[in-house]
Amino acid sequence: MTAIARTTETLYKARMKIKHLRTEADIVTAFGGKKKMAEWFMVSHQAVCNWFGEDGTGIPTGYQYRLYLWATSVGHVLHPVAFGLKADGTPIVRRESKAA
Repeated sequence: MTAIARTTETLYKARMKIKHLRTEADIVTAFGGKKKMAEWFMVSHQAVCNWFGEDGTGIPTGYQYRLYLWATSVGHVLHPVAFGLKADGTPIVRRESKAA
């Protein structure tokens, strides 16, 4: 059995535990950990750790669509807030305050 097949099998088992993925932690838990997530995305474990680290960049846009397809295929609801968007899907605009 290949690593991808094992990961997919684990992911199908995990779908019973989580239905709504709202945070980065929810996503990692649904995958069964960062190591399994790295295997599924075919990137290094360090790359996934960098996505979710304290100064993390978040999930790169090139992987977000694949993540969405996976989530819907296993019965999860992937909320926009997991990608730093508002609940309606619009971007969060951060404006710098002007000093008086």
